[in-house]
Amino acid sequence: MYKPNTVQFELTEGCDRQCSFCATCGFERKAKFISPKTLKKQAQLVQDSGYAPRVALVGHGEPTLHPEFFKCVKLMRKIMPDLHFQMMTNGYLIKKDLHNIAKIFDAGVNDIILDEYSDNKFDADKIQAILDDYSAT
Repeated sequence: MYKPNTVQFELTEGCDRQCSFCATCGFERKAKFISPKTLKKQAQLVQDSGYAPRVALVGHGEPTLHPEFFKCVKLMRKIMPDLHFQMMTNGYLIKKDLHNIAKIFDAGVNDIILDEYSDNKFDADKIQAILDDYSAT
């Protein structure tokens, strides 16, 4: 029987950017967010499935735009404690405060894939210093 290796959760439909290469640029501009009730139900279905897929927080939007992003991740982590969480982000929340990287890991994300655009550069040395401090604790 086929066992999925990845399950995608879409916390947000919508994005703060309008990249010409992205399919979401044709979406309605107002973001839509998953409800805690729906998220809880979906996470429980994955947990009860008996599979151990990677959980990808990605989709047709920027996950960190969700007004309760950290609560969502913590809820998912509580329901699916042993799964590997990976998030793809354009850095919206991280750009606001680089220390949000540590907060994202603390919420339960294992891997962060950070997209970088010509108009949205990150200081790699500052990020590394935050990660070094984080791993030292």
